[in-house]
Amino acid sequence: MQDWSRRADTHELSTIEQQMRSVGIQRHEIPWRETALSLLQSGSMTGPQVLLLHGVTYSSASVFHLTVPGQSADEYSLLLQLSQSLGCWCLDFSGYGFSSTSNQSTKETVDDYVKQVDEAVRYLKQTTGQKPVLIGWSWGGQVASRYAGYHGDSLAGMVYWGAIWGGTGQAEFVKSLPKPTTPRRINTPQHAGADFKTSDTFDPVVRGQFVDFALRLDPTSPTTGLTESLFNMPLHHPENISVPTLVIHGEHDFVAQSNDVGDYFDALASPVKQYRIIAQADHNVQYSKVRHTLVRELNDFSHQCYRNKSDL
Repeated sequence: MQDWSRRADTHELSTIEQQMRSVGIQRHEIPWRETALSLLQSGSMTGPQVLLLHGVTYSSASVFHLTVPGQSADEYSLLLQLSQSLGCWCLDFSGYGFSSTSNQSTKETVDDYVKQVDEAVRYLKQTTGQKPVLIGWSWGGQVASRYAGYHGDSLAGMVYWGAIWGGTGQAEFVKSLPKPTTPRRINTPQHAGADFKTSDTFDPVVRGQFVDFALRLDPTSPTTGLTESLFNMPLHHPENISVPTLVIHGEHDFVAQSNDVGDYFDALASPVKQYRIIAQADHNVQYSKVRHTLVRELNDFSHQCYRNKSDL
């Protein structure tokens, strides 16, 4: 019988951390309730900073830093690519990857995730003296949007990428999907590879490497994000967001529907907002053949927010 509460082996995590450290990625820990949250960091501690939030099932190292045999360390690492010109941070939410599981995890809501982001933003600002651009992918985009609606003064900007809003239609479809029955889910190779849906947009070797790495880090993962989305969508409100915002949508993204993303963009209250559709990309643009377009968009927007922060 499989154990849905199982976490990654501590020796495995130690090995992965050593490998990341060898290419310039450091790991920080910040207190969270009776446990600790993990932050991966690379790049300069001065100048513009970005904070990345992962999706609902797999943690930061697999989603934002993948090593592919025969390729340079940064070829499929969004973390290392961005850290060439930005200070780049990645948060593992509680119960994912390198972060501990809180004793209160079975009672968590999206607002607990918002509080975790707030702790990470506070730590980042204390360490660097800068307000970060918050970059949320998939479920992380929902959390980033909710955070920006409540705590926009703490941010230089926000990137909403591959996320679902549900404010004008998609919510009813999402709420009709099967609901989780346990506080954590057992992850499978089939599920880990599910975001690689449009075959001509990615290299099959990359898919295989991601599946292996993601399951090593997160053999199981919390179902809080799924439960919140399936029962309570919309979880965030673009009309409350006033910080500069970049919306990114992969052309073939089957998770974030184009009409939902477009409606979200139109509803944004921010006077400074941009919408970029990345052609020939699926939900996981960071591992697509056009991943460097994503890096360029994130770099350009983050530097723009940093240059204009005194005027915005």
